Amino acid sequence: MSMSSSKTLMLLRHAKSSWPEMTSDHERPLNGRGERDARRLGHLLRGLEHPELIVGSNARRVRQTLDGLLSEADYEGDVLLTPRLYLTSPREYLAELARAAACVAPSDTLSSAAGASSGVATSPGARPASGVGMTGPSVSRAVPGAREASRVMLVGHNPTLEELLAALTGAGLEPLPTGTLVVLSSTAQRWEQLAEARATRVAVYRARELPDAD
Repeated sequence: MSMSSSKTLMLLRHAKSSWPEMTSDHERPLNGRGERDARRLGHLLRGLEHPELIVGSNARRVRQTLDGLLSEADYEGDVLLTPRLYLTSPREYLAELARAAACVAPSDTLSSAAGASSGVATSPGARPASGVGMTGPSVSRAVPGAREASRVMLVGHNPTLEELLAALTGAGLEPLPTGTLVVLSSTAQRWEQLAEARATRVAVYRARELPDAD
């Protein structure tokens, strides 16, 4: 398995959500602004270097953020949704990242996350989002030529994302509003080394400041 000399981590907080009566926190949907912002983020991602893997919480607001994002992004990598990124700690985010990114399929065998329909395997505890196809690490490990991903997006929640960002960059806690994407470059050669390595903030994108998707 080949290793990249550095890692790129894209941290995305889900888009703006609402909280209807009689709705659990896990099942909170996006509101109108959140749906627009999700599409704006997808339009943005279309012009950026794509991650090889997207790993997200299985909360409804994350699933719907990815629905909107993937509808605009022309993304052909893998998507994994897991309960391990819901109401948890930065340490668990890093552990799940290392597990999921350990082995990904070569680029010519990646399935389409937006178009996957049948026969899609998932990792333990993962569940489909509406319109979001998923393949898990167990699938990638069975593919000849599988390797460790060098560019991964994590989609999750505060305060965990804010705490993780502060820990990786060595900076103090900073607000991370909904629909904000932060791109980090790390000197780590393996994802399991991310906490001990140095990470530099490369870019910050806020959905509310982005143009509407076409």
